[in-house]
Amino acid sequence: MAATVGDRYQVLTDNQWELLELLLPKSDGRVGRNFSDNRLVVEGMLFRLRTGMPWRDLPEAFGPWQTVWKRHRRYARSLLTELACPSTILPDSGRQLAVTGSRIHSR
Repeated sequence: MAATVGDRYQVLTDNQWELLELLLPKSDGRVGRNFSDNRLVVEGMLFRLRTGMPWRDLPEAFGPWQTVWKRHRRYARSLLTELACPSTILPDSGRQLAVTGSRIHSR
């Protein structure tokens, strides 16, 4: 069973996580260990963005701050690459993502 973040730190609902998880890059085919508990790491990213705290001050509930930081950097690169493609569609929803300036809109 995967570790969970307590209500104090949790940002995403289960429905939001199910949609977001489909957009995240997988660790399949990567050298090294497989990604463990993406949700915990993503919750750590969101908590850090919401509070504005330095990465090193991230609560231990999210795991090592280095893991959250590295995954944030990796996801940002991958997601930006995919969003640059105009045919990015949310799975099973028929909705497209549009990038305007620094915002991402779902249509």
